[in-house]
Amino acid sequence: MYRETREWSTEECRDHNRHQAARRASTAFTEALKLSDKNVAELQLQIRSFDKRLNSLTALPSPYHHARNQFLSTFKKDKLGRATEDDLKIIAHRDVKDHMETIVALNMHARVIASYDQTGSPRFYALFDDFIRVFKESGYDVGYLVGSPTEVTNAYWEFKGCIKTEVT
Repeated sequence: MYRETREWSTEECRDHNRHQAARRASTAFTEALKLSDKNVAELQLQIRSFDKRLNSLTALPSPYHHARNQFLSTFKKDKLGRATEDDLKIIAHRDVKDHMETIVALNMHARVIASYDQTGSPRFYALFDDFIRVFKESGYDVGYLVGSPTEVTNAYWEFKGCIKTEVT
């Protein structure tokens, strides 16, 4: 079969080049769209994970609520001379240094989640989740850094120790 060949006109060359450029652009756009869809799916997965963590954090009692109760109970005992048994328990249970350590751990976790520059490894998040779980199971006992080590003590130090190696 004989095929006739001929020279393309300048206009035909331009049309052909435009068509090829459009095809390449379309392919590049399709690939970028696929990558964007993948990124959106990954971000949605991260958001669900962050929502779970946020729910576990919001379940924690407010540190300001405890500080306020301790202040009021101490005031009732020292100034009014009429503290109740519950007030005395609240006063006896306070240890601001230990409480601040818990707040520092919560803030570190929140800072990594909110940061565009820092990323926590899966181990970082797992150790934090473990710390929160055992802290919750202890009844939010803020005395975990005083006295004999407990499961909360160990989980706290493991989480705190991983920050240098598990956050990039």
